[in-house]
Amino acid sequence: MVRKMKLEESKIQRTEGLKNTDLYKYLAAISIPAFIVLLAILTPFDNRVLSEPLWLLPILNTVFIFVIYLSVAYICAKSYLASGSPSIFLLGCGMLAFGSASLLGGWLIAAPGGINVNVTLVNVGALFGSIFHLTGAMLTLMRINAKPDLKRRKRNLTLAYPGILISIILLTIVSFQGITPPFFLQGTGPTPLRQVVLGTAAMLFAISAFLFMRLYFRLKEIYLYWYFLALMLVSINLFAALFVHTVGSLFSWAVRLPLYFGGIYFLNAIFIARRTALNRGTSIEEAVANFFREPDENFRVLIETANDAIVSFDNEGRVLLWNSAAEKIFSYNRSEAVGSIFSDLIIPDSYADILKKEMKTLTVTGKSTQIRKTIEMEAKRKDGKVFPVEFSISARKTSNGWIYTGIIRDITRRKRAEEALHKAHNELELRVQERTAELKKA
Repeated sequence: MVRKMKLEESKIQRTEGLKNTDLYKYLAAISIPAFIVLLAILTPFDNRVLSEPLWLLPILNTVFIFVIYLSVAYICAKSYLASGSPSIFLLGCGMLAFGSASLLGGWLIAAPGGINVNVTLVNVGALFGSIFHLTGAMLTLMRINAKPDLKRRKRNLTLAYPGILISIILLTIVSFQGITPPFFLQGTGPTPLRQVVLGTAAMLFAISAFLFMRLYFRLKEIYLYWYFLALMLVSINLFAALFVHTVGSLFSWAVRLPLYFGGIYFLNAIFIARRTALNRGTSIEEAVANFFREPDENFRVLIETANDAIVSFDNEGRVLLWNSAAEKIFSYNRSEAVGSIFSDLIIPDSYADILKKEMKTLTVTGKSTQIRKTIEMEAKRKDGKVFPVEFSISARKTSNGWIYTGIIRDITRRKRAEEALHKAHNELELRVQERTAELKKA
């Protein structure tokens, strides 16, 4: 009874968690049209400097851009070392370029000629960041996933990350010396070169955002949804900045808001990736790597088009794979199932202990009497209804422990047909016996 109460409580918590997640998703998406409307309203308020405190922009850029972007770049670097994914490598480069440029630009804005230096650094950093993001997203969608060896990965990171930082520092120096063409003249506004650079960056970030949205719909990872929203907010910031003619005006401060909110969304994406990693028993770097690690297309199609439920879970019982048939049969969608305990989801109490015992035996001895055998048992749906299934399970050992894959077939119709046939057989046999008795009496 206690076990059932705990299971029911966990179900309620999962359901409430899912509803809350959906609510947060919708609320988070509202920020995009809200900022567009706000910026459209405030566009006329760009005629005079409202306020540009010496300390405010540097602190905001450090907290909401550099620290967060650097954290994402660090996670991408660790994930790249773990997986070798070029997409993750490029995302890390993009975050580092934009984040470091925003940091230096923010702290140098008060220096002589600092406004032009700030705009130059931030806009060029945004352009590099957008190019890296677009390329990374395209590689993932095209399933280009070359994996260099670990030595080569370390070399690539050693060259790329310091190279980006050195490039940003050199750009800062030449901007101060007036070697680069001006990007922004206070009171006059942006130069044509700046508009081309910024407009290109804004467009590339927008395209990258929509590519990440496609990745989200394909991979169903909530981390990618928040990353898509963050990129959209960055794109809105850059598009709106095209119309800024006075740095420090009310409109220019409003333009910065989507960028800072985008940083918060990036941070939330990190937290979600971390929570997903904990649920799956992996590191955050491995979880991020798995988001971009596409399985073989034929295998994926086979899994998703199968009529039987195909479920994989780890040594702790956490669900790793949950195909479309499993969603239909058990009524749990993929986001509910992945990370949950397999036995709590669909295995009745009478069978749960047997399954756990077999898993423990396999872990300790490497042998099991039930693995690779097809058995008839009962399973339960989300609503608690129990029904007959045919269940076969296989196991393979990995560096992180055993991975189990179960193939589950709903045999309710077959059982009903068997019962009907058995009933008809009994009725026929009874009639034969009755007729035989009548003949004997005659």
